[in-house]
Parts: sequence; C-alpha cells; structure tokens
Amino acid sequence: MNDAVCVGAIGAVGIPGKIARIIALAVRFIQVIVPILLIVWGMLDLGKAVMAQKEDEIKKGYVYDYFLALEPSMPTGEIDGIEAIEPAYGIPSKWI
Repeated sequence: MNDAVCVGAIGAVGIPGKIARIIALAVRFIQVIVPILLIVWGMLDLGKAVMAQKEDEIKKGYVYDYFLALEPSMPTGEIDGIEAIEPAYGIPSKWI
C-alpha cells in the first residue's frame, strides 16, 4: 500500500498524494480554461436578439437594459432617452 504524503507549505498538514495530484490537476484546469472562456465570452454579442422562422431571419436587433416609454398624446415636457418608434403601434417613444 502506498501511503505517500505531500507536506504543504503549512508543514503541519499532510495531504495524501492522490488528493494533492487531483487538486493540482483542478488548479491547472482552471488556469487554462478560465482565460479561454473569458476570451470567447468577450467575442460574443450577448445583447443581440434575432427572430427567425424556419432558419430565415425575420428581424434582428439588440436587447437594451432600458424601458420603452411611450409618448402621451399631450406631453407636458421633454425626457432624456434614445428616440424610437414603438413597434406594435408605430407611435413615438423613448428608451429610458
């Protein structure tokens, strides 16, 4: 029976050899995979939305972290926001 023990930097704690190898493998895996995932996620456009039917693109756009404010018939003032047209009714609106 192999009772190999890996003594860490602490010195007082002994870790069995197999567990130490598993931990080292997990750390190495994280060191390699995490940078790759960060690069891939950086290339993805997560705000893109596409509507399709049978692989034919119908509409595409971007998902904003805003609310669409519809303009009332008699506005009392101007609000800041990104001007848009409400898609269902075709009325002026703003992303706020």
